[in-house]
Amino acid sequence: MEDLSDGETPSLQGQEFPTYPSPVLSVKEKKELASYVGKSGVTPSVVAAFLETLEANELLKLKVHGNCPGELPDVIRLLEASTGSVAVGRIGRSVILYRPSISKMQQAREQQAVRKPQRSRSFGGSSRPNGPKDQMGSPFLCRSGRRPAKA
Repeated sequence: MEDLSDGETPSLQGQEFPTYPSPVLSVKEKKELASYVGKSGVTPSVVAAFLETLEANELLKLKVHGNCPGELPDVIRLLEASTGSVAVGRIGRSVILYRPSISKMQQAREQQAVRKPQRSRSFGGSSRPNGPKDQMGSPFLCRSGRRPAKA
């Protein structure tokens, strides 16, 4: 990716992507948005907040502080079990949890149930209409893949 000046569209391997304004956050604001497991450990209120975030976003990045009771792997296993998620990444004491959104999965199932089933096409026969055929039973085609014009 290259640096962009105002008004340019980003491109990667020949594909152009739309641009959106990025929020400018101070270090203090970034820290306020981060999720932490602190000295009180994994509590029901922490789990409830994490469940809400996972339902909305399906991903949650959090940091387990050093003063959190218990060993880090035990805390991660407890978070996975209590939120129904799985740790998909870990760097140091930062952990990324993933859990598919239950409401989004239910909406997708309902939409599929409402849709009419599409007819499947058979692959046994020709998709071309009946017409002149050669000795092998294949339709006569020109090099362009079209039928020859009738004389």
